[in-house]
Amino acid sequence: MQLCSQSDLCYRILFETWEKHDLGHRKPSHQDLTRCLVEAIKQMANHHTIYLFIDAIDECPAGLDSVSERGFILGVLEELCRLGCIPLRMCVRSRLESDIQTALRYVVGHEVTLHVQNGQQRDIAMYVRSVVGAECIQWKAKEKNLVIETLSENADGMYVVPSFNTVNH
Repeated sequence: MQLCSQSDLCYRILFETWEKHDLGHRKPSHQDLTRCLVEAIKQMANHHTIYLFIDAIDECPAGLDSVSERGFILGVLEELCRLGCIPLRMCVRSRLESDIQTALRYVVGHEVTLHVQNGQQRDIAMYVRSVVGAECIQWKAKEKNLVIETLSENADGMYVVPSFNTVNH
């Protein structure tokens, strides 16, 4: 939608997809939406650098096959990277999971792993402490501390791919 608000050509691409699906009465497939996104990015790339932010891939059902939601999204990211010299910058945020690492291994330009950063476990503990303190008023102090300690130590941080550039790939 944001691309469409910037370009009549992008709007036309989205509008044609809407028309092909009975004026919005039929849900477009993932492939139709991907085609729409790729075409819009190609149209805008002649005029602007495009920034695409994708959060929480790890929350999609797992699997590298194109049938699973996660596999489909990872495939779309790979397809976008194959567009070549289009000025596209992507920020992908996710927990560190092996299938995601494997899929992004060859397209990542720069990565930052936050779960090894100083202070993250402390920040997680502060957040958990605030939630437990507010929501678990009847709990005994010993129970609260056990929950805070267990959740903080096992949070396993977050994996972030802050940027990769299709121009370099």
